[in-house]
Amino acid sequence: MCRNRGAGRKKLAVSLDLSLLANEQGLNLEGFPSYEEAQSYSYSPYEQKRVAANRQRMVVGTPASVKEQLTALAKAYRTDELIAVTITHHMQDRLTSYRLLKEAFDA
Repeated sequence: MCRNRGAGRKKLAVSLDLSLLANEQGLNLEGFPSYEEAQSYSYSPYEQKRVAANRQRMVVGTPASVKEQLTALAKAYRTDELIAVTITHHMQDRLTSYRLLKEAFDA
């Protein structure tokens, strides 16, 4: 997920934290959780550990840092092509992330 502002990146990541956790636990959420839903969720100590582990497999940051992380992944896996999947509660956040990612790689 690409975002220029720090608070915006946190909001996107927090929503994804809850979504990934729910998927792992077989919970059926109605759609992708909003930031407010994710913020109000009370994580158990075990769930907090799972969120931390899941964060290790997420690529979230500024356009420049996301480009750097993805370039490193491509190099590590010896590939010249990656597919980015950005899942967000609001469509505009998703489109903004893809636009910023494109601009970072076009630069």
